[in-house]
Amino acid sequence: MTEKRPNHRPPKARSIDSEALDRDFFTVYEVADLLGFHFQTVLKMIRSGELPAKKYGRSWRIRKADLQSFTTPENA
Repeated sequence: MTEKRPNHRPPKARSIDSEALDRDFFTVYEVADLLGFHFQTVLKMIRSGELPAKKYGRSWRIRKADLQSFTTPENA
């Protein structure tokens, strides 16, 4: 059986400046803008479990700590 590949490109090695991260939670649109992805790609990553997020009402919120751990390279 072949291994399932994700439907998106892996995140680029980007450092997010501290000015952009002065809040504790971010919307899907803000995360998409920070990472350079389309907002639907961020939603797919949330639904697949790659990016932890919480749903409040009808919108998703991503914690700053989860976003930082997602963008940090694993071998760093």
